[in-house]
Amino acid sequence: MTEFERITPEAAGVPADAVRRFAEGLESRHINLHSFVMLKDGKLFAEAYYAPWGPDDKHRMYSSSKTFASMAVGLMIGEGKLSLSDKVVGFFPEYLPAEVPEYLAMATVRDLLMMATPYQVNNYGFDDKNWVRTFFDPDSSVSKIRADHRPGTVFQYNTCATVVLTAIVEKLSGMRLTEYMKPRVFDRIGMSPDIWCVERPEGGDWAGSGIMCTPRDLAKFADLILHDGEYGGEQIIPADYVRAARTKQIDNRITNSVHDEQFGYGYQIWCTRYGGFALNGMGCQLAIGLPDIGAVLAVTGDTQASSVGYHEVLNAFWREIYPYLSSGDTLPPDSDADSRLEACLSGRHVLYTEGEMKSCLASVIDGRRYAFSPNRAGIAEASFSISGDEGTMDYKNATGKHRIRFGFGKNVKGEFPETHYYGRKIGVPAGRGYRIVSSAAWGTESQLLITVYSVDDYLGTLRIQASFSDDGSRCTLFMSKAAERFFDEYTGVCEGMERTL
Repeated sequence: MTEFERITPEAAGVPADAVRRFAEGLESRHINLHSFVMLKDGKLFAEAYYAPWGPDDKHRMYSSSKTFASMAVGLMIGEGKLSLSDKVVGFFPEYLPAEVPEYLAMATVRDLLMMATPYQVNNYGFDDKNWVRTFFDPDSSVSKIRADHRPGTVFQYNTCATVVLTAIVEKLSGMRLTEYMKPRVFDRIGMSPDIWCVERPEGGDWAGSGIMCTPRDLAKFADLILHDGEYGGEQIIPADYVRAARTKQIDNRITNSVHDEQFGYGYQIWCTRYGGFALNGMGCQLAIGLPDIGAVLAVTGDTQASSVGYHEVLNAFWREIYPYLSSGDTLPPDSDADSRLEACLSGRHVLYTEGEMKSCLASVIDGRRYAFSPNRAGIAEASFSISGDEGTMDYKNATGKHRIRFGFGKNVKGEFPETHYYGRKIGVPAGRGYRIVSSAAWGTESQLLITVYSVDDYLGTLRIQASFSDDGSRCTLFMSKAAERFFDEYTGVCEGMERTL
């Protein structure tokens, strides 16, 4: 299990109140965090976990996983099994078409590391059966994307590049990428012993998006990169590769319109301001490393429902924390500020639905059953029951009768009542409901708002608005989701009337 030497924020040169402002400021901006970890010179000076998440929970890292694949490539290069100039077509002759396109034949390992493939868009889709093959044989893919320009020239974010890099490591090592890295990296630097990865449809790790580890693991991994692949006096990953990986190898300003994403791209690593680097995953799975000052910030969350989550976190860090870290000074102890920070961080939780906790309409609609006209969500009927600070939404859809429990001013734990969403392998149903927390509030006297967060291996948000007529005889459901390949049927508008027996 990942452990760190702990110091106070002041020992790191940061006022405890600055850390408190960082946390409270993000909450005031409705940024749905799950954790954050702050390091200075490898020592932990601040961390927080947002209930129901805890320090030992494995968390989906989404595209921060890509950097794990990059470091595995660096290991392979250090072992002499791979080089940056190797042509990727040479590793998979079994997938090549009869005539290999010129631009595809030119693509090297370095091109894929830089996200500079000969393709303009991502190659595979979730309905494809072999994601590696789609990179080499477009006719095997639903999308049929063709190579149309010289590789190494244009930055175009393409997770299929990471898929191929992962598959190369697995083919040369004879094992899954996480299995390959466990004795070589994870165990040697003290990361969790049971790190795992979501599996691709054809088998093998989906290191483009599927690494499951703790926030402390992410912080320690980023700290290894910050220290040029060295840990405890031992060179874990070749230093020259790590330095190249975290520095600008290709310009990315044309394809990224936001300033914080325009500092260039290395080898499956983003470059940041102040000479830093970033592991950046969907929904704010983030690790920032600043080699010049020896600092790391690791963050997990689910901000898919917000367009500004990543940038709000960065701005808060640059504003509240970085100026103190960059000064290089330590501060005198401040026990009062430390106590305020401890009180602040001990009460963090996944966001609740904002609004009023009560409505006079609650008793009017309580227990009424509504029948819905045909709709894309397939909701046939629904009813709502509210008692004190908790409630339920009972409904029937194509998969049966279901119930979602929710709290007012609190989250209620449960399982989402669908079992066909993906599990440990893409394309294979989990056979169980995802773990969720749900809360509710009244947006107006007649509109009940329910927020469902998936806090499982797949992260996502489902929002439900139930609008009632003044006499409670009508209900209009409006559902919206922010999740990758689940909650899909829970979208759109459903119009219903009270069902009388």
